[in-house]
Amino acid sequence: WYSERGLRKENTEKNKIPEENLDHTFLKVDSKEDVPFRAIDEDPLLREIGNTSLIPHPENEQIVCKNERQNPTLSHKDRLGVGMILGLRPKGLLEEGQRVVEASSGNTAGAVAFAANRLGHPCTIVVRETASPVKIGFVNALGAEVIKTPDVGHEHDYYYQKVAKKHAKEHDAVFLN
Repeated sequence: WYSERGLRKENTEKNKIPEENLDHTFLKVDSKEDVPFRAIDEDPLLREIGNTSLIPHPENEQIVCKNERQNPTLSHKDRLGVGMILGLRPKGLLEEGQRVVEASSGNTAGAVAFAANRLGHPCTIVVRETASPVKIGFVNALGAEVIKTPDVGHEHDYYYQKVAKKHAKEHDAVFLN
């Protein structure tokens, strides 16, 4: 694909990365047996998270960038959303079907809402009232309940992170934080 579009230089010995150096560079997924990767394998959308193309640097093909906009919610935060939820299950900190709560109005909110929906967890996202209506609509469309709080400082009882923590406690949910 890259060579057809003139994006990759001819693979010469000079341009090759020695394979023996790759072992310490990349995480080996199969070494994390305690995380339930089966949930990802069984869902075609979750399987797409992180499975994005590499784009070589135009002047040095040894430098590549992951095209994270190819993730389901167009963000690298998709890795974080599914990772937080699946990372809690084996530790017994999150039961199947248990509600998750997060305080965010950015890409994390969308990633958590998406992952929770796909993994069968009800989800509540707490945002400041100044959050973008588009972002709130996006998170809501992904199946999350949205709670708006006043835009106050962290010392206030209605600070969005405090509200999220309290909401989780009151609803037997897990505050991802």
